[in-house]
Amino acid sequence: MMDNMRNNNDNHYIILYRRTILTILVGMLLLCIVFLVVNISKKYMVKNESTYDNWNELAKEDLFEEDIVLELSSRSITNENIPYDGQYREISCWGDSMTYGTGSDSAFIYKDGEIKDISYCDYPSILEELTGINTYNFGVPGATSQEIAVMQGGLKWYESDIDLKESNIDVDIMQEGVYHKDDILILEIGSNGGWNNDYESLIQQYDAMIQSCNCSYYIIIGDTDNPGSSLGDLNQTSTNDDGYYIGMKETTWEAALHKAYGEHFLNMRTYLIKNGLKDVGLEATLQDKKNAKRGFISEQLKSDWTHFNAYGYYSKGLAVYKKGVELGYWE
Repeated sequence: MMDNMRNNNDNHYIILYRRTILTILVGMLLLCIVFLVVNISKKYMVKNESTYDNWNELAKEDLFEEDIVLELSSRSITNENIPYDGQYREISCWGDSMTYGTGSDSAFIYKDGEIKDISYCDYPSILEELTGINTYNFGVPGATSQEIAVMQGGLKWYESDIDLKESNIDVDIMQEGVYHKDDILILEIGSNGGWNNDYESLIQQYDAMIQSCNCSYYIIIGDTDNPGSSLGDLNQTSTNDDGYYIGMKETTWEAALHKAYGEHFLNMRTYLIKNGLKDVGLEATLQDKKNAKRGFISEQLKSDWTHFNAYGYYSKGLAVYKKGVELGYWE
């Protein structure tokens, strides 16, 4: 009987011993897994967050992406910047809600001891103020790139699949555009789709608008949605193929337009990240700096996820003005 009791005790201790060893092994395995996950996460975070060590380094980032995989078919338009001929021309701004000024609100700029009221501004009105040139806002909220090209006259509606009654086309703007064929063109299209996620199709629409005016003087404005969030470009993500955030590098959409239009292209997203807050006398927050590393425009310049507030539109108008000075269209 005593022998049986000893055997039972021995078996009990063996079972406890095995359970203890198993528990230790499982714990060590879990610690290894946690260690690996943490280190991988740190590497990923460093990979994505170390683009800029401080706010001032934003201006030093190389903005041009040299590797652009886009072969455009034969085009009659080149990206050459033709010197301005000196003739007086008005300015026509064609686009969607981002041209119209959706989201603009009451705002004041407090800068250099002065107060400037920019309430409910849109970028064409700011451009007119800065240039002293009559500037027309032909922005139609919700309009696709194809619809904008039809209203401007670059595309014929009867040659498209657009149903005028069901579309966003503003017939009044369409008719008024006929009288602005000699204007300097400011074009921003594509944020609402209408080009089937095909950059060449979008560029053909831009080309048609430019050709319809026989215009050598124009500016192409890039999309300002956060990379990966645009409704127009469903192929773009917030990171490159190598896992890095886009940051101040060009998105594939921006790179395609830059290649097609050269100096005429204005990368509005990167301009606003670098200059937007400074243009309107606002200070960058910690969140602004984090967003900049990802390639996102400050929320202080926005009214919602895509539209600007008055601060954003003011800085946008200033950016277009500076681009026009660079191209020689005005002083």
